[in-house]
Amino acid sequence: MGCGTDGWKAPELASMSRRPFSAQEKNPEIDVLKAEMFSFGLLVSYILLERDLFRVPAIANFLAAKYFGTLAHVPGLQTPEDITNCNISELANHLLCAQQWMISDHLNTFSRAVCQAIRELAMPQETIDAMVHFVNKSLDINPSERPNFRDACVMIGGNPDEKRCR
Repeated sequence: MGCGTDGWKAPELASMSRRPFSAQEKNPEIDVLKAEMFSFGLLVSYILLERDLFRVPAIANFLAAKYFGTLAHVPGLQTPEDITNCNISELANHLLCAQQWMISDHLNTFSRAVCQAIRELAMPQETIDAMVHFVNKSLDINPSERPNFRDACVMIGGNPDEKRCR
């Protein structure tokens, strides 16, 4: 259950990975498909924004102030500019841990920042509305509120019954 990459895990999976390895056995209360839909929402956001989500200005500002400013002092990651302009290969672990912390502890702030960044894209309004709706639903704190594949396909304007749309 604790598998996956920090920074991309659903909050319910991230909390499992904080437990000792022996306690990370399969938890019947966690819907793995709904957790995967969360990660898919992050991936869609990453593709739409064409950047790591910790580089979104509102997220970088939050992480600089709340995470790197008080919890984790990492040389080279003290300001929002450091976060948005850094060389990821050198600081990837710190940045992904910070992103996972924000997802796990400040998900509403995180998802609002991602959705606002999507709203600012130069795309047709109808497309933006569909993408914001999908991202909002897939990043919901409550796994039962996240869409399944069929719902996600419909949200972004596809027909889940057409094989070529999958």
